[in-house]
Amino acid sequence: MADASSSDTTAPLHLGSTMNVRTANLSTENLDPTQIIDGNPQVSCLILSDDGHVVRGIWKCTRGTVTDIEQDEMFTAIEGRVTVVIENGPTLELLPGYVGLLAHGAKTTWTIHEDIVKTFQITMKPTHTKSNL
Repeated sequence: MADASSSDTTAPLHLGSTMNVRTANLSTENLDPTQIIDGNPQVSCLILSDDGHVVRGIWKCTRGTVTDIEQDEMFTAIEGRVTVVIENGPTLELLPGYVGLLAHGAKTTWTIHEDIVKTFQITMKPTHTKSNL
């Protein structure tokens, strides 16, 4: 087994390697201002792998309320407390250790009560154009 103390904290993460989620070097991302409902949430992310079909990474968001239109996503909450309201669907209460599934196209509202850190895997839906049909 690899020594966890020697694991890199930057991406990409290669198969057969590890990374400490809590000490990973995430990059700040700008939220679209139209997504922010309340507060001044700050988002950061680290993409661990992206083959054009499946994206894996670590995501963090500070307190506030934001909206999103989801991809086909599975995630695990590592830190924090969040309520996710899915339009015309259930309300999810996320705590450390909880796993969640979101459907492509789901409209969500995330209320981050305590800064959230999650790992995620997104399966991208193919885009169809006349040229590739």
